[in-house]
Amino acid sequence: MICKNCGGEVVFQNGVGMCSSCGAQIKFDGAFENTEVYICYTENDSAGRRVKDSMIANEIYNKLENAKIETFYERASSGNLAGDALEITRYQAIYNAKVIIMLGTTPDYFNQLFEKNSKYFEGKAVLPVCVDMSPAQLPQQLAKYQAANYNSVGADADLIKTVLKALGREEEITLGEVMTKAQRQKKRLITAVIIAVVVLILGVGAFFAVNHYLNSDDRSLEKNYNSAITLVEQEKYLEAAKKFSSILDYKDSEKQFKKIYDRYDGYYLNDGQACALYLNIIDGKTAEFSFEKTIDNKIVKITDSMVLENNEFSGTYVDNLSNEGNIIIVLSDNKIKVDIDTTVIVGEISIGDINVEFQVENKTDRPTTKTVTREILLDWMTNPTYVDDIKAAGYELEYIDYSSPYDTPYGKNYKITNTDITIIATNQDLTKNNGENFYDLLTLDGDIVVAVVAPMSVAYPEKVGQSACVFAENEIVYVPNGSYLFYSGSDGQLYLNFPVPVFSPNNNSTVSATMNELVVSADSMVGITSKKLVGEYNYNSIVDENNEIYYRTLVLEQYYKDNPNINEKSYIFIEILLDQDDALLVCVHEVTSANNIIGETNGSYNYYKVDLTTQKVSFIIKQDDAPYYNSYGSLQYSYDGWKTIPEITEKFGIETEKTDKETSSTEIAIDPETYFVGCHYDVDGVNYLDITGSGEEYSVTISIGNIYCSDIYAAYGEEVAVLEFEHISDNGSAFSGTIRRKGANIILKITESDINDLPIDSEYKFLL
Repeated sequence: MICKNCGGEVVFQNGVGMCSSCGAQIKFDGAFENTEVYICYTENDSAGRRVKDSMIANEIYNKLENAKIETFYERASSGNLAGDALEITRYQAIYNAKVIIMLGTTPDYFNQLFEKNSKYFEGKAVLPVCVDMSPAQLPQQLAKYQAANYNSVGADADLIKTVLKALGREEEITLGEVMTKAQRQKKRLITAVIIAVVVLILGVGAFFAVNHYLNSDDRSLEKNYNSAITLVEQEKYLEAAKKFSSILDYKDSEKQFKKIYDRYDGYYLNDGQACALYLNIIDGKTAEFSFEKTIDNKIVKITDSMVLENNEFSGTYVDNLSNEGNIIIVLSDNKIKVDIDTTVIVGEISIGDINVEFQVENKTDRPTTKTVTREILLDWMTNPTYVDDIKAAGYELEYIDYSSPYDTPYGKNYKITNTDITIIATNQDLTKNNGENFYDLLTLDGDIVVAVVAPMSVAYPEKVGQSACVFAENEIVYVPNGSYLFYSGSDGQLYLNFPVPVFSPNNNSTVSATMNELVVSADSMVGITSKKLVGEYNYNSIVDENNEIYYRTLVLEQYYKDNPNINEKSYIFIEILLDQDDALLVCVHEVTSANNIIGETNGSYNYYKVDLTTQKVSFIIKQDDAPYYNSYGSLQYSYDGWKTIPEITEKFGIETEKTDKETSSTEIAIDPETYFVGCHYDVDGVNYLDITGSGEEYSVTISIGNIYCSDIYAAYGEEVAVLEFEHISDNGSAFSGTIRRKGANIILKITESDINDLPIDSEYKFLL
């Protein structure tokens, strides 16, 4: 709920609502202060259809109210409230309730209810009520509560007793039981007295006549029961249901009654009139249904729930396109007839006036879901398609909330019901994105499809069993083992990534899982998008970034094969150092601790060549005692010494560079501005060395501990690639020294000094 004063979030706790930003309080009207029981349940499924849970919750609500227990059941108790008013009403009711009933038909529904309402459990009696599932199937977080199986005989009466006991009203349980027992005893006594009187007056013959009269009810019940069973055998189901309904307490009549109406539950299709029907009858009394008709490849759909009267459901409707009208659903023994009269037409299409029949024998237990083919996926990738277009084509979509820190309001994920296919959509025009103008992108009228994630067997079956490398065809890019992430970078650049998890430091199990994803299986998921949907910039980024991830993973696999006994404390980092048309140079940097002193040589560089044509990875050389450094709090390595290693350069056909020791003073080949110039901090980010200038003269600023000196003159001396400096302060103190590069560091060495804080021969390391 949003605060109307400042727009902040309103938090409900301790009986009041308070804005977390401005502190404004929400006043309650006290309308639900007498609430004793709050029923938590699921009202609708992902398609918006009322579910069985709601029907059972309504039944429990009525029985609790009849027992004079003040109960909150949202569908009946909150009227037509919506938005903030409904949220306030819910909170008042659950805050004041002493008992919370959690009703569910699936473990998933119980999980959702727990996440939503568990914050209100403290100090209350929580009673999970299981329908069509065993209490043993409850989620772990609810295992500590005593659950009820509502499918068991007498469950409703037991539930009322449990609630009364939790409310401290045990005397009502005892009183009710005593009254019931007394009534039974009184009935027996009256019967005995009548029999005695009749015997005295009429004699033994009359006694048998009276006894016959008293047992005639039982014979009548048995006769009706047998008659109903016969009608079922004759397939006169609705006649049988009527007879069973009059004797529900006799034998298994109630079960037989429900069984008759259960046979109508399911999904129906009438191809001739392009119509489909879903029907779910609850206890032979109420039903939820959906009716849809396909018109010009678009779906017009009615979804509602109604009460059954004389085997007929009737009422008014508003469909998914806001058309209005009347609908009647009539049950007969072997078919279902639907009559629709449309009275208000809003758009270009509507169901209109229609009479259609569905045969009960043709029903199925699963929805008649449209098939998603490779051709359909390609159509979505080559022609701008909105989410509403997909819904109109007959596909049911379920919104997926990943609750990821990378999620943005611009990206949405939808799962196509009864498939493994996910659609990624946004209301932004990504085709104009160049990596700099994300917040200036055009906002569209609706959510447009920008990518899909589908099984490889559907998207590109010919690739099953091949390499999981990213590939493109006709400006459509396929990313095997793609994930569902869709997010905006902190720099405003929009990314559409399907990253393969490479590895986690010190977690070999993650590495092993990754290795299995280097070859595509039929069930492997593949992320698909196109240049036409996301623009050239995003398209190229996806190809480049995900290819890099794949090749890092490929090399990592080979590294683990070459080094099966890696130290379990090792940290491993992978970098692509050289990218040629037909080959990559990849370095695996292994260090054994995250706390090593910067610049210490206790790691190793392992160089590999990847043949981009064959995907073959071959080991080149290992370099021990490799330095590494810490950048922005994470371990990384920066080392270009590979250019001086002939075993590497020869494989890639490039010239081998000389080391500093091999380079004479007459052939120095360094660019001073890229070699030294810049501000360089130590590993702690506290001390720094700032070098500016060009050519032969440089200005140095040193900040080490309590020492701060600026405008220090420096120049190249006799030694190759070494700056020499000398400084005399205003108070006459002086020091001098050298600056040189060593691996990933710049080393400052003091050669002469009369300052205690800068002793002679002391060295200070700064990150390059």
